[in-house]
Amino acid sequence: MKLKVIGIVLLQVILIILNILFFMWTGPERSSVVWLSYAFSTIAYLILEAAILVPRDYKSSPWSWSIIYIATMLFISELIIGIIFGCLVTSITWAITIQLLLLLGFMIWGYMHISATVSSSRALKKQAEESIYAKEVALQVKGLIALVSDASTRKVVKSLYEKIWCSPRSSNNTARSYESRVTAGVEELKILVAEANWVEVERLSNELLIIADQRNSMLK
Repeated sequence: MKLKVIGIVLLQVILIILNILFFMWTGPERSSVVWLSYAFSTIAYLILEAAILVPRDYKSSPWSWSIIYIATMLFISELIIGIIFGCLVTSITWAITIQLLLLLGFMIWGYMHISATVSSSRALKKQAEESIYAKEVALQVKGLIALVSDASTRKVVKSLYEKIWCSPRSSNNTARSYESRVTAGVEELKILVAEANWVEVERLSNELLIIADQRNSMLK
């Protein structure tokens, strides 16, 4: 929190310094093009501040640094073009057109980057959710194998573990309904194993094998 406050103060100090330099170097009489360049440069700087300070849902380092880089390039471009326009251009129409096109170009660049990041994050989240069934549920069944003293029952429980562990990682709404049945069955299986009810453990394990196989067959 303290570091963020220091960052805010530093950014405002930079903005003040830039404003002082602008009013020192442009003189008392400023053309419309100069004021236009000042406005676009200020907007670009505020966008840069937002890119640095505004919290984001996607906090990965590549995301954070890329969006700051885009905002920095926008500010530098606006600053350089603003200086050139202030010295050489007199047509307000040309100045507005080029400034707007530049801003539009960076907005499109930023949008494409954000869209790609959001899509990538959603894909990773979906992949993580889909792997819960094949990994976490399978590991729960694996933990039961050592607790089963009956050899025949242990063999069936081990087959159930292997079936779930080797299941396709992808999923869909229909498959998830089968996954829910298997997950609920595993919870019931834990209770039966704790009670050492090997007949019911074997029966339920065979049922779950069928359900798991049905789930897998629809994803092939």
